[in-house]
Amino acid sequence: MESLGLFWNRHQKGKRPLLLKYISEKAMKIVTHAKLSAPTDQAGLLLWFTRILRDVDQSQRFAIEMQHGLLTRAAVIVEFENVGNNFDTQRTFELVRREVVEAYGQPDRFFNQGNFGANLGVDLAANKFIRVMEWKRDGGTLRFGIPRRLDGKVRMELQFGRNFPALKDTLWSLEQVL
Repeated sequence: MESLGLFWNRHQKGKRPLLLKYISEKAMKIVTHAKLSAPTDQAGLLLWFTRILRDVDQSQRFAIEMQHGLLTRAAVIVEFENVGNNFDTQRTFELVRREVVEAYGQPDRFFNQGNFGANLGVDLAANKFIRVMEWKRDGGTLRFGIPRRLDGKVRMELQFGRNFPALKDTLWSLEQVL
């Protein structure tokens, strides 16, 4: 598989990839310097297992979605270690949230509903628990939170894309990334 840098030089005519510049400067350096092994291709996504958020020890993945040869979405996915432990889950969420706010400033919009608890997965599936923040940027929206997933998995996602559902609509996860 060709390197991501070569792909953009060919398809973006040397321009800095618009979607990636909002994920993080570290992610941009990782991708453009091709210090990663070749990404895996998972249902139309390019996926790297790598650490993007410097102060977060949890498993992280960097994903890029392409449609018709164009970059449509970029995401950093952070796994919770123990969803059943509401203290650890909330602490991990707050750590990541602080790092995101530090990097991008206060969100333009946000919505919080419900509390971290032992039934977080059930509450998320029933729309009783919502955590989402958005920043408007040129070319799209940067969104961070805990999206509801069809498989019931609970994780955090930081995504940049052109279109997202309404703020209270929690089905915005990259479902292809298991």
